Amino acid sequence: MASKRRNMFHKNKTQETTEKVYNMNGYTVAVLLASFLLAGCRAEIGPFYSMQMRSLTDCENPGTNEMRMVGSKIRKQGKESYIFNSDFILPYGFSNDLGIGVNASIMKRTTWQHLYSGHFSKLCQTMSSWVPAMVTFVTKKLAGRNDCPVKPGNYTIKDAFIKEIKVDALSLAPYGKYMVEFSFTKNSKTIGCKIVNFDLGSV
Repeated sequence: MASKRRNMFHKNKTQETTEKVYNMNGYTVAVLLASFLLAGCRAEIGPFYSMQMRSLTDCENPGTNEMRMVGSKIRKQGKESYIFNSDFILPYGFSNDLGIGVNASIMKRTTWQHLYSGHFSKLCQTMSSWVPAMVTFVTKKLAGRNDCPVKPGNYTIKDAFIKEIKVDALSLAPYGKYMVEFSFTKNSKTIGCKIVNFDLGSV
C-alpha cells in the first residue's frame, strides 16, 4: 500500500506547463525546489518523507545571470537548525513581472531520467500559492515586508535562523535522488538559474 501511495500524485489544475513526463506535476517539483533554494537543509515532509540537500549550484547556462545569489552559506546549528547567509542581486526585484521555469530529473540506476519541464508566467503569484510561508520569510528578510513585490536592488540575508522546513503541498512522490533546475525569466529571457540536488527518502 505504501509503495502504491509513493507513486501517486495530486493534480494541480492551475499550473501552466510546457511538458509533462513520468507522472510528476510541476506543482510538486516547484515546491520541492522552492523549499530548498534558500533553506538548503533537512526537511520533514508529512508522515513519510525526509529530504536532504546535497548541493546548490549555478546552471551551466544561467542566461544573462542578472538575478543571482552570491556568497550563499549554510551552517548547521543543532540537530535540525541551520543558519543561512547570502547576498541577492535582484535588478528587476521579485514580482509578477518575472516568470519561473522548472526542469526536473530523478536518478535511475546511474543516469538522470527526465521528469518534467514547465514554465509559470507570474513569479510572485506562483510562489505565493505554492509556499506562502517561504515567500513571507524571503520578503521579510529582504525588504521588511510580509509579501511581494520586492523592489529592484541588492539585498543581504544575514544569519537567518531556519529551524525546520515543512512543505504541506507535497504529499506523495517517489523516493530517490533528484536534480531540479530553477530558472528566472523576464520577457521569455532567462536572467538567472540555480540547480538543486537533493535526496527524498523515508523519515
